[in-house]
Amino acid sequence: MKSTVTWQLGIIFIGTIIAMLIITSVAAYKTAYDKLYEAAGIEAYGCANITAGLATEDTMRAVLKGDKAEAQALGTQLNWTTGHKAIFET
Repeated sequence: MKSTVTWQLGIIFIGTIIAMLIITSVAAYKTAYDKLYEAAGIEAYGCANITAGLATEDTMRAVLKGDKAEAQALGTQLNWTTGHKAIFET
């Protein structure tokens, strides 16, 4: 039965369909992964900008000079912000 033309054409047809499905699946996975990675990068960049915007220049100068109260206040504010954004954990 394996030597008939119908069997050989069927194998070629099925093999072609399987190959197309594999290629399509790999391409779709890669595209989805790249878009997800890009979206996560944009989200992380935006969150970093928001977080960096919470600290004013005066606050940073005070923290660098050793002001414990300012450092504690800044730490509390940053911890609250990062605690409410899941992107910081992942």
